Amino acid sequence: MKDALQGLGEVNFYLGEYRQRTLEYKYAKYDQLDKERKQKRLKEKKEEEENKDDGDNIGDADQEPAVDKWEENKENKEILAVFNLKKASTHFLKATVTVKDA
Repeated sequence: MKDALQGLGEVNFYLGEYRQRTLEYKYAKYDQLDKERKQKRLKEKKEEEENKDDGDNIGDADQEPAVDKWEENKENKEILAVFNLKKASTHFLKATVTVKDA
């Protein structure tokens, strides 16, 4: 029983570590593209203020926050999954100690 619980704890820990590293690689590129997009959008806003357009790009501006929010929610769900794996790992390791002491 002790070995099974310890094995479950280790498996959950390694799954959490793997998913965390995967997220870091996955969102490193996204963060870079996000910074570039924000800089580009800032330049566009400055140009719009200077030129005082009639608002032809209003539809594009409305779509960007929704996409950002979706990506942010997706990342938060994946971070929560990593947290749950690590939490399960500590639970199984605590159970291992409890069974060992009994």
